[in-house]
Amino acid sequence: MDREFKMKKEVLIVESDAEMTLTKALSESGYACAHASSARQALSLVDDRRFDLAVLDGALREVHAPELISLLHVRGRFPILVLSPVNGESALVAMLDAGAEDYLTRPFELRELIERMEIQLRRRMGAQPRGALTHKLLTLDPESFSVTLCGRPIVLTKQEFRILELMLLSPAGRVFTKQDFFDYAWDYRYAGMDKTVNVHICNIRKKIRAITDEQYIETIWGMGFRLV
Repeated sequence: MDREFKMKKEVLIVESDAEMTLTKALSESGYACAHASSARQALSLVDDRRFDLAVLDGALREVHAPELISLLHVRGRFPILVLSPVNGESALVAMLDAGAEDYLTRPFELRELIERMEIQLRRRMGAQPRGALTHKLLTLDPESFSVTLCGRPIVLTKQEFRILELMLLSPAGRVFTKQDFFDYAWDYRYAGMDKTVNVHICNIRKKIRAITDEQYIETIWGMGFRLV
């Protein structure tokens, strides 16, 4: 990323480090950074300023990380990258489902963090409004992040929505691997987190079955899943 691009980007850093080490490092790399040492301060900054991205310490003691991520996601509508000391799959899934776009496990190199930030910033810049996507009686609206089936609303997590979005955007009959879903919905390689996609597909199916008995997602054993 060139320096001119970075200088235009407002980044919120939420971490308890009193020395503001990360904030100083990213500022020196060309980003316009604001530092928040608490959840309350972070939310106050989001209410007062427009940010392009947030980097959040997932180990803040005063607040449950997924809760803060959800609040930031709703108020700011910007990508959130989590710095997590937690290697447990359930904790990571909770933060990603709450609205985080990506994560890095400590310790990490600044170069790797900046690369992840650049991916999210460029994706945000290139995002274009899209019309509603439909398949049989299922409709997804990326503009409003809403889903209806047989005219009835379905509440999906961000990852569940993006799984269905990928399937509806793709040619009919395509078989999707778990990695396909991770690349689109989570933005990182799953590295053995094999059960995560299965859980999300299972949850989508449950929500569909609550409205209709018609099958929408088929399992292709040994390969993946496809829309039917």
